[in-house]
Amino acid sequence: MQNLRPVLEILSSKPISGQWLAKQLRVTRAGVWKQIRALQALHFPIKSHAKLGYSLDVSTAFPLLNPKFSAPLSHWAKPHLELSSTSTQVLAKRAAHSGAPEGHLWLSEVQSQGRGRLGRVWESGFGGLWFSLILRPQVPPSRAGTIGMLAALILAETIQAATKLPARLKWPNDVLLPVGKGFRKVAGFLTEMSGEIDKTEWIVLGVGLNVHNRLPKSLESVAISLTTSSPAGSGGGPLYRPPTTTSGATLPGLREEILETFLKRFYAAYRIWQRQGFEPFVQPYWKLYFKPKQPVELRTGQGVIRGIARCVDASGAIIVESRRKNRAVLEGDIVL
Repeated sequence: MQNLRPVLEILSSKPISGQWLAKQLRVTRAGVWKQIRALQALHFPIKSHAKLGYSLDVSTAFPLLNPKFSAPLSHWAKPHLELSSTSTQVLAKRAAHSGAPEGHLWLSEVQSQGRGRLGRVWESGFGGLWFSLILRPQVPPSRAGTIGMLAALILAETIQAATKLPARLKWPNDVLLPVGKGFRKVAGFLTEMSGEIDKTEWIVLGVGLNVHNRLPKSLESVAISLTTSSPAGSGGGPLYRPPTTTSGATLPGLREEILETFLKRFYAAYRIWQRQGFEPFVQPYWKLYFKPKQPVELRTGQGVIRGIARCVDASGAIIVESRRKNRAVLEGDIVL
């Protein structure tokens, strides 16, 4: 798919003729048409205009193309961008197995087989932020389980900083946005690791954030994108309105801003986490928990647990008061 990138680099919000594109790309008009059709099949927002050519609908989103990070982040984070992949998690795990250093990350404009926790399918259309990051922390595997919670906290704080939206956390590592009287999922994490009893070889942290991407109707009741119109009865209009040009087109940059800000904040927190574990982040995490001290229903491998969510602890467990006793739950899924 890499041969399709030059087309995206040339296209803009104004129509460009097929003849001019063919000249710039040194291909035939038929070759241009084939590349445009291939990109449209991957759900890139390219419009065809009779007698005028092709344009990129930047009001929908803008391609990441070649993300570049400022120093000192650029010395640690090394991006690898794919236009389309089955899953960035697959690419990053393959690289981790082959010895790729910490900080390398794989991004994809679209994923055909994105997945989340518990083997769930993750819709990964154009306009979202899909990436997987290789980590090689000097910690025992018993401490590695809280890295997803740390990443969720940092992403929620990043969303707040970039959009002013009140992002919240659902244990263990989902990021939610309040919509009407409820909450909808805007981001999730998948962590996979390899190691021995006393040594962590690598962790691959997979991140999925809905930004501009359109969600299928089947997910509209449980998920949302940052720039999606909010449902009827909840105020109407987009949750977040990105800056626009005088012509009304969305300026590129929201995904890049979130990506770089998240990586900067995460890297700083990650270094603290390696030395001190999750303890320094317990209070900040609980501050953003979506329903503190309220009834919760947890589906676990041992059955359903119902009670009052009291806090999380340094091990990453959520403490649930059930039948007048506190229970530390380390695995499970909260029912929204």
